[in-house]
Amino acid sequence: GKYETIKLGETWIYPFRTHHDAYEPVGYAIEDDSRERACVLFDTGKYDQDMLNMMEGSIYILIEANHDPDMVEVSDYPISIQSRILSDLGHLSNQQTAAALQKLIQGRGERIYLTHLSSKNNMPALAEMTVKAALKQRGFIVGTHYHLEVVSE
Repeated sequence: GKYETIKLGETWIYPFRTHHDAYEPVGYAIEDDSRERACVLFDTGKYDQDMLNMMEGSIYILIEANHDPDMVEVSDYPISIQSRILSDLGHLSNQQTAAALQKLIQGRGERIYLTHLSSKNNMPALAEMTVKAALKQRGFIVGTHYHLEVVSE
């Protein structure tokens, strides 16, 4: 099945369902024999508790911060595309990503990589600032409790 665990050598790969308007979209939690965990999440319009459960305990988190909703709403995209991006089957906004990270980060030196940023509807500095502000509300400071990098558009 599409969500079956895969073992490659000393590495376990756990696929999990995401919410996107594509055929069988998935995210991944990856764990080695030392129980060190990483997760990959993009192409989802929302996150849910099942997804958070799969991502829990990850030291490496590759997650989309696709857009700023205000930028989408004033973009030159047709309303149909704007609606798709902002829907539960679209992409995570900076704010949604920040809220998910507030639930996941434990201040153990996690490495967060923000990815899949829209070149038209986001700015790396805005995505970074949104996540830093959300994690600061939990008492976590970048460079001390976690590391943050914007890795792509």
